[in-house]
Amino acid sequence: KGVHYNEWANFGRKDFEPVVAAYKELVEHFRCTGCAGFLYVAPARGPAEALRCSCMGINLNLVSRVKGRTVGQVSEITTY
Repeated sequence: KGVHYNEWANFGRKDFEPVVAAYKELVEHFRCTGCAGFLYVAPARGPAEALRCSCMGINLNLVSRVKGRTVGQVSEITTY
């Protein structure tokens, strides 16, 4: 059984409060202001085609129009 020093194990509640607050703030940037749903990649299986929310208020197209294949950049942004 190994034993190692972990500085985080000695942190208290006050030490983690700013980390939790920053995480919550970051996560809110991935939520739609219209439906309050989180953004998700569609479809759930196969190549990614869009990053969207449930109400479709945010719909980021991830498919290149040139070759019809998924690319690493956003090719079209639709917001309502």
